[in-house]
Formats: sequence, structure tokens, C-alpha cells
Amino acid sequence: SEMVSFNVPQYNFSEREFAEALQSIVELELLELHVLADCDCLPKQQINNLFANPTLFGEFWASYLRSLIQPLVDAHIGKARASQFFDRLQVIATKNSHLTRNLASDFLIAIIRRK
Repeated sequence: SEMVSFNVPQYNFSEREFAEALQSIVELELLELHVLADCDCLPKQQINNLFANPTLFGEFWASYLRSLIQPLVDAHIGKARASQFFDRLQVIATKNSHLTRNLASDFLIAIIRRK
């Protein structure tokens, strides 16, 4: 098994949403998912600007996550499936941006293994 850490600031995907995104990748088995709540956050004005535009919000978070973990995700599941994973996260972030009110970040730790 492998341990992969994901820092998902501001949007705060729920454990369920993040687990669903991981579990949609048939080659991976999610063994454990842990959350450390209220970690570092972005400046309030920047978050307020993102909250005002759901499309921008979704694009920002998908891009941010890509910049942090894309090489790792590519190495585990390949570029095509990684692209699908990040596209799905963008759709979720855009759709649910209106639900986000917390300016703090959560730190997610996923323990996964290849099936």
C-alpha cells in the first residue's frame, strides 16, 4: 500500500466527495482517508473573489490541485485517467462552490493501493 497526501485548501471537498473521486478510478483501492481540519488558508479577499464566480472557483481549485499532485497522480494511474480525475474535481468544485463558507483548509491523507 502507498500513502498519498492531498492538501485541498478552501473548497474543502467532503471526505465522501474525495473518496468517490478516488474510488471512481478502478485501478485504485482506497484503504483509509484521514482529515486534518483548519490548516492554512488563502487571503480572505481572494476567496471572496472566487466565491463570487463558481466557474472561476472550480477552475482555480482544479488547477491548484493539478499543480500540487498531477505528477504523482499521473505516475499512479496514467495521464488520461489523471486528466479525468482532475476534470471531475473541477465539476464538483464548480457545482458545489455555493456550499463553501469555510475559509480554513483541510488536509486530506489518502492511503491507497493499486488493485
